[in-house]
Amino acid sequence: MIRGVSRYSVEIKGTGSPYFERAICFVRPEYARAERVDLHRAALDMMDRLSDEVEQIEPSEGTVRSGAYTRLRTVLPLVIAGLTGAAAAFLICLLI
Repeated sequence: MIRGVSRYSVEIKGTGSPYFERAICFVRPEYARAERVDLHRAALDMMDRLSDEVEQIEPSEGTVRSGAYTRLRTVLPLVIAGLTGAAAAFLICLLI
């Protein structure tokens, strides 16, 4: 159930993935009375198709970020702010 709305769902516990422990598929209302076995089979078939699609997708150039890039992107604004503050303090000292 989600936020008080009753929906039929199929839960797949054996995903075979080290990242995901389970998958939940919400059944469309018009198929809520379908046979349970058919719904589970359809959910597993969908997981297989998604798995095949994900394996075929290769990351485009520039989408994979290294740890160094992420750290630089995080630290760079702080360094710029620090240098700007230091320059402003230096100029104020010169004017006094």
